[in-house]
Amino acid sequence: MRNAAPGDIGLLTTAIAEETVPAVRGLLEAAARQAQQTPAPAVGDQPQEAPASPDILDALSGLIRHETEPIIGWIRRSAAKEIGDRYEASETFKNIDLLRRRLLGLETLAAAHRLPRYSRTSLLNLIVDCQPEGFPEQVVEANTGDDDSIDTDPGLFAIVVGNALLNAQEASAGLPGAPILVRHGVSDRQFWVTVTNRFQGQAFEMEHVAQTGASTKDSHKGLGVTAMRMAADRLRYSFTLQASGGTVVFSLRGERFRA
Repeated sequence: MRNAAPGDIGLLTTAIAEETVPAVRGLLEAAARQAQQTPAPAVGDQPQEAPASPDILDALSGLIRHETEPIIGWIRRSAAKEIGDRYEASETFKNIDLLRRRLLGLETLAAAHRLPRYSRTSLLNLIVDCQPEGFPEQVVEANTGDDDSIDTDPGLFAIVVGNALLNAQEASAGLPGAPILVRHGVSDRQFWVTVTNRFQGQAFEMEHVAQTGASTKDSHKGLGVTAMRMAADRLRYSFTLQASGGTVVFSLRGERFRA
């Protein structure tokens, strides 16, 4: 889409005819349409990079999922069959799950980069919909008597808050007396969400995780934080993530309604 030019139409047409994966063929067809609409540059003109459209990024995100989920499933079944009862305690199990999470992170990164599609939704409902499987019930504090609606893109919102809740769940797992506290609120113009939980590990700040790709999780990278920051930037939200003294605090703030 960025580089398609009129001279590429013949090559793209051949590629479309030979491509058997529908999602890839759709991307090639979109590139061909772009090539047909792109005027030939005048002498001395510098080519301009076209921004990736939301449809292309959604297709890329779906393509990653479509092509990798079946393979991960086949590897899991084969490993479980060969290893037997020791499978879930094996290094093979841990590394397959790590691979799955890394691929999910790449899919999330693609989705986080698209343009927002806004709708007006209850902040409480958005948070509840973000809760990962097995998340403790009755954790989200709320005053349901007030109007807590905000204008947001639910998918991008879920990338930010959903990752924060998942990180809190994983970090506090197995720690005795380690509740997860989720609070939120709205004013006339803004909303806020905080997630507080206990963890074991070294102190860190979001900028270190996002810039280095490292986190306190064993053999895990900070793709989640990178996706969170990208999605928050798309929505023009600000958030912080800090850990010290065995406690992690995630805080998100943003404008409540679109101008």
